[in-house]
Formats: sequence, C-alpha cells, structure tokens
Amino acid sequence: METLCSLQDLAEAIPDGAVLAIPPDDSGVSIAATLALIRRSARDLHLVCVPTSGLQAEILIGAGAVATLETSAVTLGEFGPAHRFIDALRKEFVDIAISAAGKVIKETLDKEKHRKLIEETLQQSAVLKKN
Repeated sequence: METLCSLQDLAEAIPDGAVLAIPPDDSGVSIAATLALIRRSARDLHLVCVPTSGLQAEILIGAGAVATLETSAVTLGEFGPAHRFIDALRKEFVDIAISAAGKVIKETLDKEKHRKLIEETLQQSAVLKKN
C-alpha cells in the first residue's frame, strides 16, 4: 500500500487552533499521530471527543496543545483518573470562580491569593482529590 504522506507531514498540515474530532480509545486512536502533533508543538487545538476520549486527549492536554475540549468524559478506564484533564478542569474552574466573585462584589480580586484559597479547598474535597 502506498503511503499518502508521513505522520510528520500530516501533523504539519494541521494548523494551530484546528478543530479535531477524536474517537474513544477503543476505536482506533492514532497515538503516533498524537505524538507527531506534540513533536511539532501544536497549540490551541479544539478537541471534539466523539463522545469521550482517554489517552489521546490526556496526552494532548498534558503537552499544552489543547485550548478547548468538548466531551462527555475523559477517562483512562481501569488505569485510573486522567490527571492532566482533572488539572486543566480544576484550573478552569478556579479562573471562572475568581472572575465570577470579582463581578459579584464589583472589585478586582488578588488572583494568586484567591487561586491558592480555592485550590486548597479543592484539595480537601473528597470528590476532586487526586489519588
């Protein structure tokens, strides 16, 4: 079978900010293509998980390549929680909470001070605690 293009060429053809639909892990995920995107330092990708993702999203999130994620879940199944996804979700939650609180009290908040307070609270939460 003739190769149409290399994975590197494919990764280069996907621009930063592209919208990518990715399947669940059990549907033929191309980790080799994922790693090619990371090697080229892809950024600001918009992932649409169809309907969930796992290792592929986790790797791209951990590499800092994802700006937007549409999914019903990111899970590593029997291997445990998707820690990079949880960290990104936690950071986004903290940013939204600080922004919303500032609007409610109509004052600018000390972002670092409040980030630390919210993160400490989340650490104590049994629901979001990392194992």
